[in-house]
Amino acid sequence: MVTLQAATFDAHDPTRLARFWAAMLDRDVVDETDAALLPGEDGQLGLRFVSSTTVTTGPHRMHLHLTSAGPDDQRRTVAKALALGGAQRQRRADRPAAVGVTDGGPRPRLESVRPVDA
Repeated sequence: MVTLQAATFDAHDPTRLARFWAAMLDRDVVDETDAALLPGEDGQLGLRFVSSTTVTTGPHRMHLHLTSAGPDDQRRTVAKALALGGAQRQRRADRPAAVGVTDGGPRPRLESVRPVDA
């Protein structure tokens, strides 16, 4: 049987992005050579951020989404992301609380935070 242990994201500053996501997801960062890992527990996918100087020229093919328990939780999650260095993205009707995170290069980003019932 094959199991997926972690999704890997290129980043100009993998440690900074790993710390951001560790704080957002209440996980620990494991430092690796030229990378940082947020191991997942049972049922969770790990996230690995690796050092890269590649510049993305097209749309990001993979990004992370978070859900929230309701509007108040959504506001707290967005506020937390902004306090940790996220940047508010333009709001759209289908993405009511979009927040972006960048390190100046290829980046995973908090694309949106939606209430579970949305």
